[in-house]
Amino acid sequence: MAFHEERKWKRKKRMKIAVIAVSGVIAAIVFTFSLFFFIIPALMLSHYKSLTADAQSLMASGEYSQALEAYAKARELRYDKRMTNNLDINTSIRFDEIGEYKFGGYWWRVLDIQDGKALLITENIHEKRAFHEGGYDGENMTEIEDRAHFDREYAKYFEDEPGEPDTEQQKSFGEPWETCTLRQYLNGKFYEKFSPADQARITEVENSTDGSATTDKIFLLSFDEANQYFANNAERTAMLRESGNETWWLRSTRLLNLWAGYIDYNGSCEYRASDSARSAPVGSVKGVRPAMWVTL
Repeated sequence: MAFHEERKWKRKKRMKIAVIAVSGVIAAIVFTFSLFFFIIPALMLSHYKSLTADAQSLMASGEYSQALEAYAKARELRYDKRMTNNLDINTSIRFDEIGEYKFGGYWWRVLDIQDGKALLITENIHEKRAFHEGGYDGENMTEIEDRAHFDREYAKYFEDEPGEPDTEQQKSFGEPWETCTLRQYLNGKFYEKFSPADQARITEVENSTDGSATTDKIFLLSFDEANQYFANNAERTAMLRESGNETWWLRSTRLLNLWAGYIDYNGSCEYRASDSARSAPVGSVKGVRPAMWVTL
């Protein structure tokens, strides 16, 4: 009997050890998961907010160069994958908490500060729209009766040769920034969403786009500006709420204004007037990141 009791006691002891070991492993897994998906990102977000608050204080006191440096440090955290990869699954990081400057109810990125004015762009994609409603969408050009001839003119652009459309019908499918419906919307209905006090701070600026000048309150970045104001591809990426990265429009156009430049999902910003890299039909739908200059 004593022998059987001893075996039973040893079996129970082994089971207890196994339970303790399994519990320890589970606890370690839970802690590791919490550490990497909740604790570290939450601490990083807290530090990010502290840095942006410091930058805003510097900007308010007129120390603009220091403010831009502080924003650059905050951006290093903003694009750390330990934080950004967990935005959609981490309950301690809400999408609408990310941003550098709150204005008009939206979070904005501070791209530049000059003469008491800041160049802002929405931190992420505000909405999705066509560059030009009713414009070339990749399909409707087939309705043109002399499409074969248009194709020959189109091909000239790939060879960097001048080519002009033969008919007003062909021209009507394209639209430059100057007259596109997206520009009308941004400087109309979107601008009107701001309060009178905020509207008074939005500064009209003259933009040069593909050789044409426009006076805008709210605008899209050009290809050159997208390269100038962002340090790398990661900084150009933008989310549409919690649905992940999306492409977003630039105001630069090409090929009879049938195509407009855009930033890809991964933030790449390639644009060559002679081919279709990083450009899309103006009638297609992509993300919109409004930009503006505001007085501080």
